Amino acid sequence: MHATRIEDDLRAIASEGAELSGLNLSGLQLSNIGLRRAKLLRANLAFTSLAHADLTEAKLTDARLLRANLRGASLFGTNLDKADLRQADLTHANLIAAGLREANLQGANLEAATLQSADLEGANLAGANLRYCNVDDACLNRANLLGADLTGVDLTYAELKGAIMPDGSVYDRSTWVDRHVGVQQ
Repeated sequence: MHATRIEDDLRAIASEGAELSGLNLSGLQLSNIGLRRAKLLRANLAFTSLAHADLTEAKLTDARLLRANLRGASLFGTNLDKADLRQADLTHANLIAAGLREANLQGANLEAATLQSADLEGANLAGANLRYCNVDDACLNRANLLGADLTGVDLTYAELKGAIMPDGSVYDRSTWVDRHVGVQQ
């Protein structure tokens, strides 16, 4: 089936709580689609454009979102635990209260994203762009931030116990921030 036909069909059936688990939706153009509370468990969304999509409270556990375009997407309260978001574009995305436990965000672009109260425990953010992200009350315990860009990020209210910091050190509130320029404390 032609990709445009699939995209049109998906938009026609898209509704709150839609069951789309396990589907291969890779490479589709789904910008601005409304999939609030949709179930996309283990779905393949690699290379898919979901720019400005509404995925509020959706279930994307174990989903594959490799190089997906999620610029400006609403992912408020969305479960992305163990999702593959390597090199995904999440610029200006709303990830407030999102679950990203053990998610792979290696090389992802999260510039100016809102990660307030998000759970990123054990997430891989190696080489990610986190410039000017809001991480207030976010849990980054045991997260891998090796090589991540934290310019303009205020870590004051984030949890970072056991996190691997951009320089390879393990987070220690008493010494890490004082040694690093560009990270606000």
